[in-house]
Amino acid sequence: MDGTLIFEKTSKGIAQLAQSGSTLPATSREALKLVDGNRSAQGIAAKLGIADVATLFTPLIENELVQKNLGLSLDDDKTVRVR
Repeated sequence: MDGTLIFEKTSKGIAQLAQSGSTLPATSREALKLVDGNRSAQGIAAKLGIADVATLFTPLIENELVQKNLGLSLDDDKTVRVR
């Protein structure tokens, strides 16, 4: 997975965070909380101390809790660019 991808929460992801009895693993829930449409997947994984971005984000993508923010990308120099 490309760690420079930027994700945003879906309506399903927002609803998941609002639930008191979430079935998400704690790490996935923390990652979902950090998804803001501006941070890269790699940045979120690093903040959580996780080296494998795919392991962290694949369950969130498969459960439709996040989606790619198609309007933003992270350049090599860590600058967020609007497409």
